[in-house]
Amino acid sequence: MQISYYLKELANKLSLVIINDDCEEYCTEMFESLKASMPQPIDILFVDNASKDGSLKIAETYNCTIIKSEQKLKNKGILLNKGIEAAKGEYVICCHSDIKFHSDFFDKLLLYLKNDPDIYFANFSQYYVEGSYFGNNEIYFDFETSSINYRRLFEPQGACFDKIECSESCFMIKKDTFQHINKFDPRFLSSFYEYIVIYHLRALGYKVTDLSSCNYSHYFTELHEKVLDMSLDKKVFLENYEYIIKQVHLETIKQELTKVKQDCIQKDQLIQELNNKILDVSNWSIQQTNEIEKRDSIILDLNTKVKEVSEWAIELNKDNAEKKAKIDALEIEIKEKSKAIEKLNYELNLLVEWSEMTDI
Repeated sequence: MQISYYLKELANKLSLVIINDDCEEYCTEMFESLKASMPQPIDILFVDNASKDGSLKIAETYNCTIIKSEQKLKNKGILLNKGIEAAKGEYVICCHSDIKFHSDFFDKLLLYLKNDPDIYFANFSQYYVEGSYFGNNEIYFDFETSSINYRRLFEPQGACFDKIECSESCFMIKKDTFQHINKFDPRFLSSFYEYIVIYHLRALGYKVTDLSSCNYSHYFTELHEKVLDMSLDKKVFLENYEYIIKQVHLETIKQELTKVKQDCIQKDQLIQELNNKILDVSNWSIQQTNEIEKRDSIILDLNTKVKEVSEWAIELNKDNAEKKAKIDALEIEIKEKSKAIEKLNYELNLLVEWSEMTDI
């Protein structure tokens, strides 16, 4: 997969430190996977632990700087220290020579760095060679028993423990950050030195990131040696670094308590706001009740007046009916008297005519 043009400048900030210990069988596969995943040349340092096989000859055929240890070192952290000191990049990927990078490993890594340049330590996703997911290695410190173990080999006995993860065989660290923590401790035989670095970073407030989409496969050739070296490493760990673990754990508890306190304050504020709203609603309800009572009183008054008007209207209608009856009676009487007058006028006219005729 080709690295996008706008990420090439960022790729120049990368260095790759490969530690090798008689891994001729896997070196070619590791370098070829690197070429396929990262076609642009980067700063590569091949740190060899006095290998007796042909792995150094394989490394010489690739474009890398070779750093040799003249004697076999039990602690791989010393090899990493040499490689990181010689690295030119701002970000240093540290890996074993028995891994192979997946085809999009560097594309995704560079995108991560483009979006978040403040990555101080990064774990990558580790797979078995046949394709199944392995994940990160884990160690835990049991505060009740003051013991430390690999989580995949032992389960914590107490209820209070601190767990920390590391991909071990391939991880990335920012070079200037690494220089602040006094390098990898050479007293450890297995990978415990990596976990101490992570604890130091956490104690200093640096971010440890899991870049879960950057995948690689691991042959796990050193696993049997790791189990044998653990008893000595546990002793070194507890004698020299128990205080750091407790310091980090205490700081974590303080941060959690601070968060809980802030949550409680926010909840108290919400409760106060809700109480204020309930009070506002209650006051509004009282106002509405008073308004309703006023309206009911007005309605009652109106109903009373309507009743009075209705009764007055009934009385008025009754009075009107009586007056109408009287008027009707008067009209009848007037008609009768009019007829009587007409009759009298007729008789009077007859008398007048008769009188005139008599005079003649």
